Amino acid sequence: MQAIYIKIVSYKSEILNFFKWLSVPVVFIALYYQLVLKTDYEQAWQIFKNSFNSESFLYLLIALGLMPVNLGTEAVKWQQLLKKLYPVSLLESTKSLLAGIAVSIFTPKRIGEYGGRILLLTKHRVEAVGSLFIGNLAQSIINLLIGLITILLYGTLFTLEVQNKAFILFFACLICAVLLLLYFNLQWVVAQLSNINYLKKKSISVDFLNRYKKRDLFEILFYSALKYLIFILQFVLIIKAFGIEIPLLSGIICASSVFFIKTMLPVPASVELAARGSIAIFFFSIFTENHIGILVASIVLWIVNLAIPSMIGSLIIAKSKI
Repeated sequence: MQAIYIKIVSYKSEILNFFKWLSVPVVFIALYYQLVLKTDYEQAWQIFKNSFNSESFLYLLIALGLMPVNLGTEAVKWQQLLKKLYPVSLLESTKSLLAGIAVSIFTPKRIGEYGGRILLLTKHRVEAVGSLFIGNLAQSIINLLIGLITILLYGTLFTLEVQNKAFILFFACLICAVLLLLYFNLQWVVAQLSNINYLKKKSISVDFLNRYKKRDLFEILFYSALKYLIFILQFVLIIKAFGIEIPLLSGIICASSVFFIKTMLPVPASVELAARGSIAIFFFSIFTENHIGILVASIVLWIVNLAIPSMIGSLIIAKSKI
């Protein structure tokens, strides 16, 4: 039975890797079609150059100023998760967070964040991985819930036609209900995990997850929602900084839709930035022909929220005694 299970996991991994690398040419073909074939490049370049105005720098400055707020929100959430294991200061939590970003930026779906965050922890590293899983589950619930709602709103309010909206809404609510049920019933999850032979053989205990009460889980969910809203606001501000005039609500719907689709696609880390730009052009292009501006805005957002924190995290790792 164990051999069959290993084979199934191996085949699943191979299938995911196949689709992951198949997405690489698809992403660049889509980007080439959007920027070169579908767009008058010279006209688009002129639109991009003329898009800057006196408000552009103000929007960029506000978006940049929200970066420490975004990181601070996640650092507080990480601190609250770790306090069930042992107390850490906000500074320690922030350093651990930045180290996680530094490692995750080069890994698919940022899976390296788990290893990066525990690098600077002094104890309870195995349990910290479980705590981070709780935080990521809360973030996934928020991303999925808001993302599915905004996709449906995009289809209803704008030009994209969405078939079987009632079924999609039911399916979305079902997925979110299951995730919330698991999230707020960690005791049952712990009981199921404790029966797994692999964890028993490795003497890995997951009983510490029972320390998280419903009040703690609501708090983690709140910080996840706050972080999500800050991120979306940053995206809208940067989009407006490059001269793309879009109402605030429409910008939030488009930005959330971009983020939702991007997180769902199985793309390797090497083309994630190009994929984000291509998806952003698709959703925002109904408001503007400034496709270059949309692409650059996606790159700037990546620089602000990932590249800059990653460089800081790399310096922290380099100066540590690991």
